[in-house]
Amino acid sequence: MRKKLDVIIRSDLFFIAVIVLASIITYAHLLFPSIQELDLRFFTFKIYGYASLEVYFHQFLLFFSHLTFYIVWYFTCEARWKLFLLIPIINQSYKLFELIDFNLMEKFQMEKLSLYVISVVFGVLIYLLEKQIRYPLNVKLSKISLSSESILSYKFKSIFHYNNFLEKLQGSISKLDTSNSKMLLSEAIELTTDSKPSFHLKIYKWTWSEILIVIYLISIPLLDRIHLIAPEEKIWNIGDWVISSGYFSSVVMYLWVLFNLYGTTFISLNIWFLSSKYWWKYFLLIPIVLHLYQLWNIVGKERYFHENEIFNSFPVLIMLVSFLILISLKWKNYHRIEQIKERIRLLSFEIVHELSEKEKDNSYKNVEEEIQNLLANKASYKPEEYLMKLEFYYQKLYSTKK
Repeated sequence: MRKKLDVIIRSDLFFIAVIVLASIITYAHLLFPSIQELDLRFFTFKIYGYASLEVYFHQFLLFFSHLTFYIVWYFTCEARWKLFLLIPIINQSYKLFELIDFNLMEKFQMEKLSLYVISVVFGVLIYLLEKQIRYPLNVKLSKISLSSESILSYKFKSIFHYNNFLEKLQGSISKLDTSNSKMLLSEAIELTTDSKPSFHLKIYKWTWSEILIVIYLISIPLLDRIHLIAPEEKIWNIGDWVISSGYFSSVVMYLWVLFNLYGTTFISLNIWFLSSKYWWKYFLLIPIVLHLYQLWNIVGKERYFHENEIFNSFPVLIMLVSFLILISLKWKNYHRIEQIKERIRLLSFEIVHELSEKEKDNSYKNVEEEIQNLLANKASYKPEEYLMKLEFYYQKLYSTKK
């Protein structure tokens, strides 16, 4: 259990780091010069179809960060519609591969069909990799991970208090006093027993929200290409609707920036945030805020686009970072307490063993034998069944003290 918990903790921290880095990596384009051709020692790096290396790498890093978001979402998603996330993954990988192929391999451009095949193969590899990671299942089996709702209401606990009790428990094993040990055992059970939901399989009908999410995920490739049906003009009249390009050269360019660069990813990030139950989902607010600032300018009256909106969003980001630091401190305190609780539980089993040997108490003896049999035959149980039985026997310890 401790080893699995450590793996989950490292996974949580890894996903947080990926989300934060993917949010700010786009602004690394400022490190590139505003030229089309860069002479290096061994070869010449030249960009085709873009005004400068800075502009090209802004789009490249933007597509790369969006692909990263979709992959992390797929790896961590526990919804029944998660397979549909492969559609935006394949779509985003195609956009990235197409950008690389068109601008860096002008002399050896691949056919569109080849790019589609490579993108589908990439999606299959992501699918197979997720089957090996199985992050949502491991979190569910750990049964000690905080949800996004519970971490907001979680109150800091005294690590000193739990450590102090652990030392008392360790001392009671060396000099076993029956009455004192029973009292400590009772306190240990009350201290470490939480009301946790048990595993049951529930089958629900598809809700309208789930159906709408699936429809949206399927429509992402179409929304990204909606600019292909727009006219090369400043204004597009669609019945009673009028679309003006504003600062942009044409409606085609306006819709391309609106949907292809920011719009669909912004909607996806919000769906991910609202549907996720993990405690670390609040870190998704960083890319959501950054994309919101860009879209605010794109759909505003002036309708302009500036790739460095991160500087204007600093006041909001500072408040957001303060909130995320508080969430992180709560998470750290919670897991530190859980680690101590796990050690208290193990010592409680040792006390049960000592009491059963000293008193020949059948109630303790029977529980101890059941626990030992369960540990010895762990491999013969499914993970869910094993954890349920272990929780059941631990509850029986509580009943022996009455």
